[in-house]
Order: sequence, then structure tokens, then C-alpha cells
Amino acid sequence: MKDRIVVTAIEKMFDQRRLSDDDVRGSVAGFIDGTVSDLTIATWLGAFAARDVDFDEVKSLTDAYIASGRQMESGPRSGPVPVDKHSSGGVGDKVSLTALPVISAMGIPVLKLSGGALGLAGGTADKLASIPGFRVQLGHSELESILARSNLVIGSQTADLCPGDSATYRVRDLCGAVKSAALIAASIVSKKVAAGSTRVVYHIKWGEAGLVSDEASARGLGELIDALSRAYGIKSKIVYSAIYSPAGYCVGNLLEVIEARRFLGGHSAHPTLREEVYAVCRALLEVASFDPADADRKITTAIENGDAVATFDRWLVAQGADKEFVDDPELYFSSLEPERRPVHAKRSGIVARIDPLGIAEIAATLGSAKEAIDDCIDPVAGIELKVEVGTEVSAGDVIATLWSGQPISEHLELLSYNSIVFAAD
Repeated sequence: MKDRIVVTAIEKMFDQRRLSDDDVRGSVAGFIDGTVSDLTIATWLGAFAARDVDFDEVKSLTDAYIASGRQMESGPRSGPVPVDKHSSGGVGDKVSLTALPVISAMGIPVLKLSGGALGLAGGTADKLASIPGFRVQLGHSELESILARSNLVIGSQTADLCPGDSATYRVRDLCGAVKSAALIAASIVSKKVAAGSTRVVYHIKWGEAGLVSDEASARGLGELIDALSRAYGIKSKIVYSAIYSPAGYCVGNLLEVIEARRFLGGHSAHPTLREEVYAVCRALLEVASFDPADADRKITTAIENGDAVATFDRWLVAQGADKEFVDDPELYFSSLEPERRPVHAKRSGIVARIDPLGIAEIAATLGSAKEAIDDCIDPVAGIELKVEVGTEVSAGDVIATLWSGQPISEHLELLSYNSIVFAAD
């Protein structure tokens, strides 16, 4: 019966007819219970993505995703309402690991549920899971308890949160629907509603390694997400970023956690990372209804006076991180004795471009991401860049370091070098 509902919905879409709420809800129910094949789900999603769907249809799909699982509800709060953040991802994206502790240090509570890896870009949950002892699988009561103690908590999406979305997400790539704005918006907003988020900043990235390739598409997606969020009573703000190089010096899991802590400790930061953190922090202050006056000065003060890094450390401890790691993350990383291979510049020049997809693919080959769903992620694997666009380099200088828990081939060293493009002297 449910298979028939799905097929009927597909026929409607092929005939350019609008889907009703019952069409959408019935289809999603079939996706979840296993009565519908992956091929049929992919056909449904492809037809949905290929049409000029209207807002009501996107809202119906979002409703169906939310209704497919349980919803988290928070009890009455005496203080500020927690804020949340979602990023469309990107190579080296560690903004959640940096902006959220800053905001928490400023007195604004943060409760975020994060997903795992999105292809080569990686996910915040995977980066946190690489920290020894750190717990990302948390129940609702644990989330609230940790939030009360540390003013910041990040957990992973649970299986009973929007299972309808999970059932469709895993097959979207079968039909070329990964970049459908309608499917992206319904997927993101449904999980925010189900998680009980009411104040959310959405960070949408576009460019060579972004979720969408151009600014117009990014802004169209942002407008849809904002309208959908408001329909559910969420106070939202959209931050846009163009990404043509990795968002920081490190691409990996533990490497990115360590870079985030360096940033929060006031050490020299990659300019792209700093720009994105400040933009997201400003937006979080806005949705939290805090006075935006002198926002940049307040953000800088939270970093320079040590509050941000202290908040980061307290949060890690609250979620179970080993004291040995919290006390000195870089010493802990070294104690794991990872394989290390420096990449040397073969000539002098100025760095003109760093290929984000090339860097991400190499990091994944080193072990930083899964190629198959059952693969294990190597926590130490990744690339640490020693240069940024505009850096002047002499022949023989180390321009990157490759890290892995396994032996590293010279082939990867060459690929890494080729991913960093030099302009003429």
C-alpha cells in the first residue's frame, strides 16, 4: 500500500501536479518502514528535486520528517535561551569548535546536535569523537545536565530524530539530488525543529568546495531556509561565505580540534578561519538578542582574556574528555606517535591557490574520512598546511606536513605539493 502511495506521488510529480500533505507523509512513512526500495526512493527524490516545487510542498516534506520521529522538549528556563548553529560544511571547517566556545564564554548558552561526515568535508561529530573519552552520544537529560554545568554542549544526531530524513539522505546521491535546495532546506530545518532549537545561525558556504557552487544559489538556499525556519517560529540568521581554500591550516580530526584550541588560546589564526568565526559570532549575538554594539571587541576580549579557551576546556571535561588530552592536546597528539611526512617546496614563489578538494582527498586517503560506511576514521590523519594564499616561499621550505597512523607514501607527498599552486616569482 505504501509503495503504491509513493508511486502515485512520483506520477503526480512527473505530470507537474502539486503534492498534497498526504502524498508526502505517506511517502516518507514508506521510506522508513522498508516497504519501498532505495531505487523507488531515489526516483521520488529525483522527481521532487527536478521540479519547481512551491513553499508549501517543502513545508509538507519538513513536517513529514519531523513527525517521523520524536521531538526534544526543554523545560522552562530562568536564563537566556540556548542558541544553535548549522554549517553546510567545507574543507577544514572548524567554526563550530571555535565560535561556539566564544559565544558560551560571553554568557550565552549553546546546545547543538551535530552530524557526522558529509563526504570529504568531515563533520563536527567526527572531530569530537576523535578526542579520547569525549562522548557525543548523549540522551536528552544528559544534554540538559551538561549544558547546565558548562553552558555549552554538542551531541550527535540520534537515530530517532527525523528518521524520515535519514532514510532519504542516504540515497540522495543516487539520483543527483544532493544539491537540491528544497531537499537541503527540509533536511536541515526539520532536525532543528525536532531538536527544539529556537534560535539558529545557518552558515552557508559556496564556491569550489561548497555545498553549492555559486553565490546566487547559496542565497536562494539561505532565503528558503530562513523562510522555513520562521514558519516554525525559529529566529534565524544566515551567514554566507565563499570558500576557495581550506578554512584553516589543518584538515583532519584531532588536527582540527588542536587548531581550534590554538585559535581560542589567542595564537595566530588563519585569516579565513578568523573571518568566519567573527561573522558567525556576530550572527549568534544577534539571534540571542544580545547587544550587538562593539561585537568584534567583545569577541576579541573573550579570546584574549582566556575566557574562550577556559570554556572550551571546561566543555571537553564535561563531556568526558581525558584530562591528559585537555591539559596538553599537542603533547597527547605526539604521544600517539603518528607517521609524519613533510612536503617541501620544489621552487621559490608565492602561493596563489590551495586546492580545497585536492587537500580533502589527500586527507581522506591518509585516513581522515570514511570511504565506506563501516570504515574507521584515523583520528591523527590529516594535513597541516604551513602556508596560506599570498605566502612567499623559498625552494626547500616545508609547505605542509602529512600525518597518519599508517605509513605515508611518496605519492601523497607529490599530490599534496601539486595541490598548492605557486604564482610566478
